[in-house]
Amino acid sequence: DLLADDLRALKVRSLLCYETSDRDGDAVRDAGLAENARFVARGSDGWSAGLLGAHASFTLSDATLDRLAEHAESLDVGLHVHVAEGATDRAETAAMTPTPLLERFASRGLLRPGTILAHCVDLSADELAQADAAGCTLAHNPSSNLNNRVGFQPVWRSSDRVVLGTDGIGADLFTEAKSAYFRGTEATGALSPGRVLAMIDRSAQLLYGALGVDGGVVCPGAVADLIWLDYDSPTPLTADTLAGHFVFAMHAGLVRRVWVGGDAVVVDGQLAHVDEAAERALAREQAVALWARRR
Repeated sequence: DLLADDLRALKVRSLLCYETSDRDGDAVRDAGLAENARFVARGSDGWSAGLLGAHASFTLSDATLDRLAEHAESLDVGLHVHVAEGATDRAETAAMTPTPLLERFASRGLLRPGTILAHCVDLSADELAQADAAGCTLAHNPSSNLNNRVGFQPVWRSSDRVVLGTDGIGADLFTEAKSAYFRGTEATGALSPGRVLAMIDRSAQLLYGALGVDGGVVCPGAVADLIWLDYDSPTPLTADTLAGHFVFAMHAGLVRRVWVGGDAVVVDGQLAHVDEAAERALAREQAVALWARRR
């Protein structure tokens, strides 16, 4: 609720979940399960909605997966989970149970429309096909994968339901689009700017669909969520060339105005509802305090 309320105050739409895990014991796990179910049951107010959240397979017991499956069935909702982010997930899962990693989710009905499988770096072609056939969405996180040195998987070859994510490495999808394109092109020679832009479009479709909002399109009756870039191109900008311009030339520094629901939230490159200087100063202060606690 705190995250949803603050994001709404900033005029940011959100699809949120809480990361369930067995790492901190049964009491913490149970609280995480309850928080997920409570928030999902709120439904959508057009600004925020919920998914079930879980950490990777190797930190989830069979009992926890069973309870997540019960919530998914009763609430008719998908699961957000990191799957095969690297070889460690599969190896640690194998040490815990004889059931193969992806089958742990599939056998419980957790591979379902609405479920988001993040990373999928260490999934086989057959496993990727299984996830796609079940209607899952795959989240490709190229910058995070590079930073964690977990490998590379061209998930877009296995599914059209691929979204572009950052996994917390910033929040700039212009930059992430470049990471996806250049890494994907290096590895496969077959990733187009248009396919990268389609991943971002799919992200918008997923969000608006979960919120029950008519958005992501420019037409009468749709919510006016719009971005204006100060982009004076030296070459023609058309429907056919947009993806190339987006990947090769556009960047977040060009964003001058943003409207959400018709309300101006960025004006001349500055947030309209927030004292940015004060918030940045507070963030620096809290960062120092956090690192002091870690030491």
